[in-house]
Amino acid sequence: MLDSPSNTTEAHLPNEIVYADNIDFIGNQPMNVKKIEETLKVHKLKINVDKTEHTSVRKHSEEWKTSKKVGSLLGSKEDIEQRKHLSNIALNKMEQMWHRADKTKQRTRIKLYNTLERSVLLVLYNCGTWALTKTDEEKLDSFHRKQLRRVLGI
Repeated sequence: MLDSPSNTTEAHLPNEIVYADNIDFIGNQPMNVKKIEETLKVHKLKINVDKTEHTSVRKHSEEWKTSKKVGSLLGSKEDIEQRKHLSNIALNKMEQMWHRADKTKQRTRIKLYNTLERSVLLVLYNCGTWALTKTDEEKLDSFHRKQLRRVLGI
């Protein structure tokens, strides 16, 4: 009898468990978090207050640029600088590999760079939303070439 519920623990489990992440509530008035919590509770959802961040965007304030969304800073220039910093950290961790040109093939070093450092710099979430000027693009290209020269020992 597959159609009838059994008396086991499985019969008391919900039909589906849904996990929602990275949800934004946007408005031009400060939101009542309690009201949002109550509304979500009706649908058996809850807010993880430890991971919740409140960001206010004001006309003459630039604080929002240093707020994070899915690991990226909201301000383009701030996010680029943060990624360059993280990319340098990743590159430094592989320092011994880059100095072993005689033991590690150039092709292998480039693959490692593309997998480890370049992914930190360019391939992560939200880089498609950056508002880059031509100068910003040139600086980013210059940084990338500098890292490649370091990897290749040039």
